[in-house]
Amino acid sequence: MNGRIGLTKQKAWQLALLLPLAVWVVWALVRWLPPAYDMHTFFRPALHSWMNREFVDANWPDLNYTPWELMFFLPFALPPEPVGRALFLIFALVVMVWAARQVQRRRLALALTLVSFPALAMFWQGNMEPFPILGAALSAWAIQARRPWALSIGLLLLTTKPQEAFLLVPVMLWAIRRWRRDEWVQVIIGPVIVLVLTAVLFDWGWLFKVLRAPGGYQNRWTWINISIWWRFTPYWVAWLCSLSLAGAGLWLATRLHFNRYVLALVTAFQCVASPYVATHHLALPMVLSWPWLLDRKPRLAFLVYITSLTPLLRLGGDQAINWLDFLFPITLMLALLLFFREQRWAEG
Repeated sequence: MNGRIGLTKQKAWQLALLLPLAVWVVWALVRWLPPAYDMHTFFRPALHSWMNREFVDANWPDLNYTPWELMFFLPFALPPEPVGRALFLIFALVVMVWAARQVQRRRLALALTLVSFPALAMFWQGNMEPFPILGAALSAWAIQARRPWALSIGLLLLTTKPQEAFLLVPVMLWAIRRWRRDEWVQVIIGPVIVLVLTAVLFDWGWLFKVLRAPGGYQNRWTWINISIWWRFTPYWVAWLCSLSLAGAGLWLATRLHFNRYVLALVTAFQCVASPYVATHHLALPMVLSWPWLLDRKPRLAFLVYITSLTPLLRLGGDQAINWLDFLFPITLMLALLLFFREQRWAEG
C-alpha cells in the first residue's frame, strides 16, 4: 500500500516538474516557430470553410479532404495559428515516437526515422500524416491485442488520408476475419456513425471528389507528385501500374498471418501503388516498414535509407527532380520482398 502511495507521489512530482518545462517548450515554439506552409495555406482555411458549411475551400477547390480528417484537426485549428502550429508539431513528434515504439526494436531506428527527410518534411510543412501514422500503428496493435474499439478508432484515423489506407484497411479487415460477430460490430460501429453524420452534414459530394482525385494529380499537382507512374506515363498506364501493384500487395498479404512483416510489406506496396505520393507521405513507410528491415538486415536497411536522402540533391533549388524521392519506397518494397519466402516457410 505504501509502495503504491509512494509511486503515485513520485509520478505527481515528476508531472509537477515537467509541466513548467512543457509550458516553456510551447511558449518557445509559439515565439520562434515559423508558420507551417501546408497547415497555413490549406488545412486551416479548409476547416474554416467546412465549419461555415461551405463544401470546398474557395482558394483551393480541387483539393480533397475527408470530413473526419478536418474533424481530427479541429483542436489545432481553433487556437491562434502560432499556438495551433506549436501544438500540432508536439503532437506529430509524440505520434512518431509512440508509433515507432510499437513496431521498432532498435533505438537507432527511432533516431534515424525522426531525422529522415520524410519526417522532417512532415514536421516543417505541418502535414496531416500524424493521423494515418497513429491510425496504422494503433490498428496494428489493436489486431495483435484483439481490441475491437481501439481498431475502430485506428481505422478512422488511418482513413483520414485515403491514399495511405487503401491497402492497409482491407488487409487489416482480412486479419480479423475470424473475430466474433460482436467484435466486428464494435470495429465497424465507429466508422458507420461517422459516415452517417458525414452524409447528414455534407451529403456524399466529398466522396465523389476523392474518387475523381487521381485525374487532378496528373494535371495541377503533377510537380508535387513523385510517383513515376502518375507523373511520366499516360493515365491508363498509371492506373494499370497502380492496380497491378495493389493487387500484388493484397495477394501477398493474404498468404501470411498478420504481423510486423505484413504491416511493413503492405505499407511499402501501398506507397508505390498510390496515385499520389509526396515526400512527406514517405513518413508512413519510414516509420512502419523500414525498421523491420533494419532488425533483419542492417546493411541492406542502410542502403535503402540512403535512397531517402535524395532531397539533398535539391538543395540547389531544382525541385523538378523531386521524383527521385520515389526511389525510397521502391527499393524498400523490393528489399522487403526478399524475405517473403522466408516468412512463408516460418509459418509452415
